[in-house]
Amino acid sequence: MFQKTMLASAKSKAHEAFKNGNYLIAARIYGEAMELDPFNATLRSNSSLCWIRFGNGTQALKDAQACRMMRPGWAKGCHREGTALMLLKVRCDGFLDGSCVLFVWENRFDASRQVMLFSVATE
Repeated sequence: MFQKTMLASAKSKAHEAFKNGNYLIAARIYGEAMELDPFNATLRSNSSLCWIRFGNGTQALKDAQACRMMRPGWAKGCHREGTALMLLKVRCDGFLDGSCVLFVWENRFDASRQVMLFSVATE
């Protein structure tokens, strides 16, 4: 019961920090929450997003890949991994790894990089 209360409190504090643009603080709080619940894919995904917003692609990718190990077919995990790869400037024309397909291309109109991820049925 105590652990559940601590986890809920950490998630709430991390969410508030994220909402206020304090991405590093939010990522650290999510890290503490993951110590309480290490196999929670949602916490990993949220932590990955914090690292993405903070600009740390290496940590974002680490959390995204851990998230995908826990929930391989989850589109949000695939999206986090693709975004982290973009942040790291890893160029892929397309690949299939069993659960996600990633396409990265240059946008002709605004030169920004775009990502499309598709979750593949794993049945």
